[in-house]
Amino acid sequence: TYDIVGAPNSLTLNVTSNVLDNAIFWDGGAGTFDWADALNWSADALPTATDNIYIGPLTNNPVLISVGARLGNNMVCDADFLLSGGDLTLGGVSYFNGVTGMSGGTLSTAGATAIATLNWTGGSITGAGVLTTGSLSLVYGYTQVLDGKTLDTNGTSILTYNDLHLLNG
Repeated sequence: TYDIVGAPNSLTLNVTSNVLDNAIFWDGGAGTFDWADALNWSADALPTATDNIYIGPLTNNPVLISVGARLGNNMVCDADFLLSGGDLTLGGVSYFNGVTGMSGGTLSTAGATAIATLNWTGGSITGAGVLTTGSLSLVYGYTQVLDGKTLDTNGTSILTYNDLHLLNG
C-alpha cells in the first residue's frame, strides 16, 4: 500500500509494504526450468508457504511444475509459466505477467490472481478471490475446473467445445 501526500510544488510517496517484501527469487542456478529444483532459487531452497516469490523474465522456456506440491505466499511471475501436473498453492495475491499454460494439476490461490494470457487445456483453478485474465483460451477435448473464484476476462476469450466446470464462484 502507499500514500501520496501533495502540497504545492512537492510530492511525497510513502510506501508501507510491497507484495514482494523479503522475496525469494528465481535465479536459474540449476540450469533447468523446473520449480522443484532447489538450485533454481536464490536461497538454493524451495519456496515455502510464507515466502513471497519473484520470477523475472526468462528466455525460451517457461518455469515448469509437473509433479508434487509447491507452495508460496504472494507471487509475481514475469516469465512464461507452465503447470502440467502437481499443485501450486499460493496464500496471497499472484500475478502471472507472461503466457501461462495449464494442462493439468491445480493452481490454488487465496487472494486475487491476475494472469495476462491463460492457455488452459486442463486442470483446476481454486480458491477465493477474483481470477482476472487478459486473454483466455480453453481448448477442445479437455476438462477445466474453476472452483471458488470469480472469473473476469478483460481481453479475448476463446472457448472451443469444452467441458468447463464453474463451481462455487
